[in-house]
Amino acid sequence: MDIKFYLRITGPKEYLPEGVKYEEHTIFREDIEDAREEDEMDEDVIEYLVEEEIASWEQRWCTAIQITEEEYEKLKK
Repeated sequence: MDIKFYLRITGPKEYLPEGVKYEEHTIFREDIEDAREEDEMDEDVIEYLVEEEIASWEQRWCTAIQITEEEYEKLKK
């Protein structure tokens, strides 16, 4: 089971010359298993992995928010 999630990222020109960026990410089953601690549910691990990706952008002075696939497709055009 692969899980896709989408981010809308805004930030300073040093990191995002265009000012905004849209990304598609895939979480693979092995990512979930590698990140799992004890009896964690898949949903908790997935939420953690999404939050980690958002945090990696925030460390670069950017703002990242999760968006739906429909929003991603619409904004990507």
